Amino acid sequence: MRGRGGKGGEAAHKRANGALESEVLGVLWAADGPLTPAQVQQALTDSGISALAYTTVATILIRLLDKDQVRREAAGRSHVYSPTRDAAQYAAQRMRDVLHDVVSAGVDQTSVLQHFLAGMDAADPAVRQLRHQLQELAWNPPSPEQSQ
Repeated sequence: MRGRGGKGGEAAHKRANGALESEVLGVLWAADGPLTPAQVQQALTDSGISALAYTTVATILIRLLDKDQVRREAAGRSHVYSPTRDAAQYAAQRMRDVLHDVVSAGVDQTSVLQHFLAGMDAADPAVRQLRHQLQELAWNPPSPEQSQ
């Protein structure tokens, strides 16, 4: 008898929303330059991350293009793709999007940020760097153009 996941074992291998897009972006970030869908497909297979059909990779790249996460350039009879942001910029935008979504749902932004920071290790050098940057920001707030 099959479980709720449909075909046998399918539920156990289901990826989180956006996981395939993140895997494809990871390949593009690691590349030395723009890649064709076939090169992305091969890199995913070679790394053991995913063995995806060419059409699946091409669809993911089109979705990323529609979301302005990648740019596409003609290369002969094909196209090559490259990320529009580096991994850190992408992660920061996702964090801002999540914060915006929860605040839009009526959750207090200060409370969310306090809980986020409370879950971090104060001894972590990245946390110390963040604290330093927040202190600098308090003394030198960005202009309205920079904050967008």
